[in-house]
Amino acid sequence: MVHHRYSRFTGRAYGVNRLDHGPPAAGSHRYLAREAEYDPAARSWTFRNGSEVEFDVETGEIVRPTKFAVRTFPGFHENPQLMLLIDRNPIDLSFASCRQLIDFLVSDGSPKVTKYALRYYSLIADTLSCLIVIGIAIRSRFSACA
Repeated sequence: MVHHRYSRFTGRAYGVNRLDHGPPAAGSHRYLAREAEYDPAARSWTFRNGSEVEFDVETGEIVRPTKFAVRTFPGFHENPQLMLLIDRNPIDLSFASCRQLIDFLVSDGSPKVTKYALRYYSLIADTLSCLIVIGIAIRSRFSACA
């Protein structure tokens, strides 16, 4: 799901756009909405002031646009906390946040995964390099005593 803005204070996403690829016989659907809110208990999104655009799979042409005032999608499980992370610079993310975001982006097939994976593995390398230096210092200390 793509959004232009998500407010953690109101719990709403604004300018929402989601493409849903169904089975080949069903076609593809794009859902556009002025705003959407996530219900964590039901793990669903409710879109408001939106439209559904159905596309023919073979031709890619619009089959039918349909407007709606309110519509709930129980099959949409995107976590709004992850949406807030995607907008942030990888250098500002913690180790755990990078891992969570990488898992999400890989499952979504996003090309953005590379920059977050670089940050994640650089944090691992930084940690290991410190341990290696400590190990070398301890070894040289004991070999000097012998």
